[in-house]
Amino acid sequence: MSANTELRIKEYGQKFSQHPRLLTGNLQIIACAGAGKTDFISWRTAFLIANNLAKPENIVAFTFTERAAEELKFRIRHHMRALLGKQPDMGDMYVGTIHSFCFKLLQEFVPKYKVYDVLDEGSRYAYLSSLRNELDYKHLQNSLLKHSKKAYGMTTQSWVLNTFIKNVDMVREEMVDVKKVSASNAFNQAYEVYDSSMDERRFLDFSSMMSQAVNYLEKYKEVRRKVKEKYTHITVDEYQDVNPIQEKLINLLAGKNGNLCVVGDDDQSIYQWRGSTVDNIIHFKKRYKDVYTYKLPTNYRSTNYIVESANAVMSKNKKRLPKSMKAGGGDGEHGDIYKVKFDHQDEEVRFIVDKIKDLIGTEYIEKDGSIRGLTYSDIAIFFRSVKYDAEPYINALKEADLPVAVSGVGGLFDPYEADVIFSIFSYLGEFGKIWDWQNRVAFVPEIEDIYKDAKSSFMIDTKKNFISYFTKLKNTVKASRRVSLQGLYGDILYGLGVQKEEFHDDKNEIILYNLGRISQAISDYESTRTYTTYRDIEGFCWFITHYALSNYDEGSGDDATLALNGVQIMTLHGTKGLGFPVVFMPYSVEKNPRDADTGFLNPKKFNFERYKGSETDERRLFYVGMTRAKKFLYITYPERLKKQAYREPIRFYKDIPNKYCVTEPIPDPAKRKKTTPKPAEDAIRFPTTFSELSYYLSCSYDYKMRFIYGFNPELVQALGYGNQVHNIINMLHKLAQDTGNLPTMKDAEKLIEKNFYLRYAARQQTETLKKSALRSIAKYLKMWKDDFTLSVKTERPFEIDIEDALVSGAIDLLKRSSYKEDGVLEIVDFKTGKNRAFGEEMDLQVQLYTYAAREALGLNVEKAYLHFLDDEKAERREILITENQIDMAVRSIKYSIKGVSSRNFQRDPRNKKVCNGCDWKVICPQKKT
Repeated sequence: MSANTELRIKEYGQKFSQHPRLLTGNLQIIACAGAGKTDFISWRTAFLIANNLAKPENIVAFTFTERAAEELKFRIRHHMRALLGKQPDMGDMYVGTIHSFCFKLLQEFVPKYKVYDVLDEGSRYAYLSSLRNELDYKHLQNSLLKHSKKAYGMTTQSWVLNTFIKNVDMVREEMVDVKKVSASNAFNQAYEVYDSSMDERRFLDFSSMMSQAVNYLEKYKEVRRKVKEKYTHITVDEYQDVNPIQEKLINLLAGKNGNLCVVGDDDQSIYQWRGSTVDNIIHFKKRYKDVYTYKLPTNYRSTNYIVESANAVMSKNKKRLPKSMKAGGGDGEHGDIYKVKFDHQDEEVRFIVDKIKDLIGTEYIEKDGSIRGLTYSDIAIFFRSVKYDAEPYINALKEADLPVAVSGVGGLFDPYEADVIFSIFSYLGEFGKIWDWQNRVAFVPEIEDIYKDAKSSFMIDTKKNFISYFTKLKNTVKASRRVSLQGLYGDILYGLGVQKEEFHDDKNEIILYNLGRISQAISDYESTRTYTTYRDIEGFCWFITHYALSNYDEGSGDDATLALNGVQIMTLHGTKGLGFPVVFMPYSVEKNPRDADTGFLNPKKFNFERYKGSETDERRLFYVGMTRAKKFLYITYPERLKKQAYREPIRFYKDIPNKYCVTEPIPDPAKRKKTTPKPAEDAIRFPTTFSELSYYLSCSYDYKMRFIYGFNPELVQALGYGNQVHNIINMLHKLAQDTGNLPTMKDAEKLIEKNFYLRYAARQQTETLKKSALRSIAKYLKMWKDDFTLSVKTERPFEIDIEDALVSGAIDLLKRSSYKEDGVLEIVDFKTGKNRAFGEEMDLQVQLYTYAAREALGLNVEKAYLHFLDDEKAERREILITENQIDMAVRSIKYSIKGVSSRNFQRDPRNKKVCNGCDWKVICPQKKT
């Protein structure tokens, strides 16, 4: 244990001893920007467990994003290991977003949701587009045109469907009756169609997850009792940004006399346009009993110059909790903050480019006293809207050969290679590709014209072969009854030469990232259909035109293994929880306030006031941007743009005290030392599962195609069969626990009839697979009935640290070895398929699960098995779990983690048969690099 860790344990031990209410009862933590609230929450959680005040399975910690959840998990584990001296058991602890928790709650306590899938933004739009007829789209469109003004820069369909989605979420999250607040009967009818069809197709979106979770907790006392019995300690991070339905859920979980800890800062409430209510945090004491308030007033992120400047801005807000942020990030220097007006935007852009060049290599002192040179990834540029405001700045950085990392601007189909793919889909599906948005001129591309564009981006053969290949492909798909769009995409890439060795060189990596993103867009569309036909090629082209063009980003995206060294460009709303040594806030001009678009809702019946935003809300957003800066902050604005009139600075500009700022575009007055640029030493830590790592062990390039570039495999009709069988077995075990009786075949038949669902299988195949599942379960009930009385836990989750990764999984069955030995356990991992169908990776999986059970869960596991449910003899094969075998298994996992984090991806599978069944065999060179 390091001296610093020992010091932190002592520090927090004293704090919790002096303030015992920090660990029990209702607690409100007011944490200013940069106050270390994640560190506080993680130490508090670790002390709760170490002091036996709560078990991991009793704890729920809500975070605003999944990224924040991952960071919190790592910190809790680190602190618990320091306190307990061993790997902690955190498998049953929930750390994540409220949306994900609601899905977990429904799946655990309401069996029917076991087979539901979640629609994200892209797949939700695709699903809605499949319901155009059922929604009576024309009626819906005409209704909206009567009540709202069409949004600029959007197609009519995109505007109608996006407005529909937004209004559906508002109705659910405000928990109001749609019929009482709607301005349109067309919307009422479409809402009912959408709701019922989602349930029929076993889909949930983010707002319906919360709506259904709250519904079950409110209406079903037994569900509420079980949930409250399990989850006794609730922590809510970023509490200032919860909306009404989220607050309702929190109240149902914690009650007024529970152990509820909320952490936040009303000054950083910036999501009112999504429905968040700052009143939740301001009036928390009025709604919950016996609340203890604790403040974290010190900003350890920023220098005193930045803290004082931000305080001056925020002090003008009247509706806020009493507080004053203190500086704990060191002293600033004259020249750290620039507050400058430029005559023209071109001058502002040049200043930013020159300043970034000058900053690279500037000495920067970290909190621990270490010194390094600033690099591009230390620099962030914030905009109110990246999509509408950032283009001149991004273009200037690229022209100056400065690396940038930008998201949220769309652009996936801007590069030539992506446009070629779109053109080919348009040709194959005879879709009128829209190219002139003003005149709405449409045409179906000719294959000869596509060849001219394709030959510059891809490694294609002769024009004759190209035309012949795609002409035949078109004839083939037109004659096909069912068409796999993902499979068709593979054929398209093959025709473009993507399978050639030279295409997979590093110089083409950005193209492969873009091609992987297109594969994800295809999955978003195709996964919402039971099956796809030739007509869906045209439907997919519509999806691209009306949604994907402006919503899918190009580039590497969220590749956690990519040590991206680029200037970070993002929206002010996307900066929550982040901090950078250098922050630019350009184009800080006053904008006309926008009223909330009422859409299909009646403004006389639905309260839009909170959604409109106000000067108070905008001031908070500006304050959040300022407090992301650690040392250097540049706030600038241009008086004139190229084609626009005179612009005023944003109204908060004048509130920044000049005494801390350089107010002219002059060179830095401070004398800065230079050294070698070096990124911050943050280890690449990523959450993963054995299933993901097994792809690396089988073929590391398979892993790269799947998880780095983001290619998705074809959907198959039997997809989900294994999960369905696992779910039924788990339900039978729970039935045995609840009733104390062995489950019967009649029980199994009822569960299968009610819950067995395969999304992509035709009716006949579904019936065939249902019978197959029943046969497998019948053999299990007959041959392994002792499992039900010896069972300790089914689907036992675990998480374990290995190297720089957090490996999670779930043990299918944890059971006692016999009726006589309570403490001697066995692991059983269920597999659908025959014994011979599985390789050594499955042995490795069970060995890893045994390691996790022993190390993280502290269990005495003496035997482990693979159980082949579809095998004629329902074979259960014992796996060697000697100390030597476990050690070799862990070394294999470490090897794969190291390979992923170092980006070592070879096209060299250990078993050459892997290539024959590979999902990427059509587009992979299948050779060792």
